[in-house]
Amino acid sequence: MTAQAGDVPPLLSLYDGKPCPYCADPMDPAKGRKPTRDHIKPKSRGGSLADGNRAIVCERCNGDKKNKHIEGFLLKLLRKGDARAPHVAAFIINNREAVYE
Repeated sequence: MTAQAGDVPPLLSLYDGKPCPYCADPMDPAKGRKPTRDHIKPKSRGGSLADGNRAIVCERCNGDKKNKHIEGFLLKLLRKGDARAPHVAAFIINNREAVYE
């Protein structure tokens, strides 16, 4: 069986139904929230490919974060009054080692 555009890679499909750490909504490909890999510190800003610099987040949050560092994403959410801000703040606190490597 060949992969189709929009398919979730097999390992990421293990996260289907689990909450996105950035928004707490369930990751669900059928609702446009498929699990994706996010680089906490983007590769374009010197982030590594190490597992510690990755998070599995929904496609919407990954797309909204773009190439911002996680703290820049939090500031953007706070400025907009986005309900995801407390979840991103909690992620930063709970993953200090990865965020501040």
